[in-house]
Amino acid sequence: VDDILALSPFLRMTLLFFLATFWISSVLMVPGEPPTGPLQFAYDLTIIIHLLFAGAIAHAIGTIDRAALRRFATWMGFGALAFAVFTAIQFIARPLPEPLPERFVWQYAIPGYISVRLFGAYYGALLLFYAAFILGEEKRGEARPVQYVWMTLMAAMTIWSGTRAAILALVLILPALALGYRIWPTREVILKFVACLGGAATIAWFLIPPGDPQFWLFLLKDFGSVNQISSGRPEIWAAMGRAFLENPLFGTGPFSSGWLLAREGMFPQLQPHNAIMQFLVHWGLLGTVPVLILLFAATRTVHRIAFGNPDVVPFVAMLDALLVMSLFDGMLHFARHLMLVMVCLGVVFASGRAKLAAAD
Repeated sequence: VDDILALSPFLRMTLLFFLATFWISSVLMVPGEPPTGPLQFAYDLTIIIHLLFAGAIAHAIGTIDRAALRRFATWMGFGALAFAVFTAIQFIARPLPEPLPERFVWQYAIPGYISVRLFGAYYGALLLFYAAFILGEEKRGEARPVQYVWMTLMAAMTIWSGTRAAILALVLILPALALGYRIWPTREVILKFVACLGGAATIAWFLIPPGDPQFWLFLLKDFGSVNQISSGRPEIWAAMGRAFLENPLFGTGPFSSGWLLAREGMFPQLQPHNAIMQFLVHWGLLGTVPVLILLFAATRTVHRIAFGNPDVVPFVAMLDALLVMSLFDGMLHFARHLMLVMVCLGVVFASGRAKLAAAD
């Protein structure tokens, strides 16, 4: 409540308007189509839970310093390593048909992920975290070899997944943050990064499952058209745009993209692979406009806080990566990625509150 009252009157009214309208589509009946129902309404309620989760993190975390950041990076690295081992066991233990078909779908063997792209996007965000973290450590002259090991692991898992959006996020965000927060690397550090990424690509190359092209970053046939190189996203977005125009104010509710695409003879994706289109189709203009205003304000505030506390720049890098990737996949739809967004916001906001408390 205190955080809401601390907002500007405009943002406070925007938040209240969003909370009053974004769920309406999930209880409306769409004539002639599968009705929205309890599942959609339950999903909308989770949005409120995610917001409360970010607020809880912001209030639970105390002072954020370099030592705490190093501990976090270490434990996160061990967690990723454990999951990599678990994934390897899952792949090795999976019974294979004899003979192996020309195209064998491996991507669904990744524990807990419905798509290899969602796996790659998650670890692509962690890759940005470690890259920004190491740049800060190098600037202080305190970088350690194990930190490069963690970054190489994240890069290998990202490249292995063939997630192009994660590579795009790395290319766009890392140079911008390095310049903006004055952590530009020396030539020696750049060579270390190149060596780590090269090593990660080599590891990923040898571990790509046979017979499943989903794990390749690029295939020659992908360069035939924009639609091919983007895995059909323009067609999905066009279909979602037409669906939005049918219900522009309230939208058609969460998960509606599945039947909206199916009725056009397309694969029933759970989400439109673009955050803005997702908001428009799911919540309509009444939900999209306020959520975009709030998201812009939160992101701007996060970047401003990071200028006063460079220790949280890795979380800004991770947040920016998730937002860039959300333009191509469901980073703001699936709970695992949305939780990571809220972690970033909560940690950085906690840092801002700590700075204000210290100033008082």
